[in-house]
This record gives sequence, structure tokens and C-alpha cells, in this order.
Amino acid sequence: MRKYVEILNKQAQDLLSSCEQKSGDDLKAIKRIKWIASSFAAKETENTILHKGDVNQIKEGIRNQKFDADEKLYRQLMSENESCLRKVSPHSLVRYVSLLESPE
Repeated sequence: MRKYVEILNKQAQDLLSSCEQKSGDDLKAIKRIKWIASSFAAKETENTILHKGDVNQIKEGIRNQKFDADEKLYRQLMSENESCLRKVSPHSLVRYVSLLESPE
């Protein structure tokens, strides 16, 4: 997940630097992407240090393919989620800008 957030954040930075003359909606969408990516990053830094025992305990509490899920379904859902994250762009968010509270 971190890899996709970093990619999303880099794309937003690239778009901001190359699209200074874009319409207001495009810039709002880019700003929204940056806000989403930074909120992921901020959430991740709240729990920066995890000991191996903590990680194992967390893993035991998560429903995953190894214990009680259908492996084929798990792989399909993971693939769909990763492909959706790759597709996020300002152009795909522009139509939702008016529905979203814009970050300040």
C-alpha cells in the first residue's frame, strides 16, 4: 500500500508542477489527491515502530487467505484494489470535486 501511496503522491507533485494553467477543477482534484496521499502517510507514521511480536499479533487478528478466506477471492480483491489505486488521477476525480470537502 505504501508503494501506491508514494506513486500517487509523486503523480500529484508532477501534475502540480506541469499543470499550473489548468482549470480550477483540475487543480482542486490534484489538491485532493495530495491530501489523500498525505493522510495515508500521516496515518502510517503514527505507528512507525513495530516489534516483530506486535506484527505477529496484528497478523493473527487479521482475516486473511491463510486462515479463513478463499485464496482465489483474496487474490482477485487484492488485484482489483491495486489496479484501482493505479488508476486514480485528477481527471478521474474532477467530476467529484464539488461533492468533496476541499482540504485547506
